[in-house]
Amino acid sequence: IVYVFDEKKRVKTGNEELIEILKDYKKDQTIADNAEEKSIAFFRSNGYNIRPCVKGAGSVDYGMKWLASRAKIVIDRKRCPETAKEFESYEYLRDKDGNFISGYPDENNHFIDAVRYALNDEIMRSRAAVKNVKY
Repeated sequence: IVYVFDEKKRVKTGNEELIEILKDYKKDQTIADNAEEKSIAFFRSNGYNIRPCVKGAGSVDYGMKWLASRAKIVIDRKRCPETAKEFESYEYLRDKDGNFISGYPDENNHFIDAVRYALNDEIMRSRAAVKNVKY
């Protein structure tokens, strides 16, 4: 079961301001988008326990399937309204005729991505275990 009980939403907010907003999480292990190397370095230099997520070919698809395979995803709607909204409205890609096709759109998924990053270690352990299965 995945539990989501906190979220922070900011748009176009500089790292200097985020340092203050996120100060209560300074010592918590944070896993960030690995495309944000400069931001990760900035937070580290300010004492934050932060590191990049591991990505690779197929990591979004695998991470989304991993989330979908959980027994439950419990989201505190009061504290995490944006996360709840994203999870409830997210759906597979559609073709030109409106039919669902395999694949995940890369839009309106910031909080879903954050959940995937937070669970990156668990997802990668699971992926490695699947790759090591001998048939």
